[in-house]
Amino acid sequence: HPKNYINFRNSFDIKTSIVLIVLFLLSALAVIYSMYLSHTFKSDPYILGVQGRYFLPILPMLLLAIRQIPIKYPRNLNQSFVIIMLVINMIYMLWMFATILSI
Repeated sequence: HPKNYINFRNSFDIKTSIVLIVLFLLSALAVIYSMYLSHTFKSDPYILGVQGRYFLPILPMLLLAIRQIPIKYPRNLNQSFVIIMLVINMIYMLWMFATILSI
């Protein structure tokens, strides 16, 4: 491996992977149950209000638990990631201010 790359091997054993999958499933059930309690009438045939965005914060748990390929990325990726996120945030803030000022 080149020196400027960080290599993350499969650092989770099977026990840790199972724990992560169980935590993912419990979290997903908690999301669904909270929508059942807050948005669903007893007469509805299905649970209302469940959206994919509610599962995005827990998705990395599942993906890390089932991954098989080592992750390789350049060492300077952290700095690039921070700069990209700052630019995206600045663009979004400008869009928000333009929207607010145009009202």
